[in-house]
Amino acid sequence: MAKKIRYSDQINGIQIHKEPYKSVKITQLADDTTLFLRHDNDIINALHPVDQFGENSGLKLNRNKTRGFKLEKNKNATRHIANI
Repeated sequence: MAKKIRYSDQINGIQIHKEPYKSVKITQLADDTTLFLRHDNDIINALHPVDQFGENSGLKLNRNKTRGFKLEKNKNATRHIANI
């Protein structure tokens, strides 16, 4: 799942350095996964490998407990992933 997200041309991470290809899309620690995505459509594209992983492993993303936070001028913007 993580490799599919990292190497997908359809998913854009956030740039962490001025050089091209210095971006981050996903981090994982134990059973926690954090996605750092650039655009709203990247969320939809990143959820496909997550859903595929769930179908193959039996582990499911609880979308009702999953939150998205936008890092922009409106710092109070949040989105429920269950609505996507």
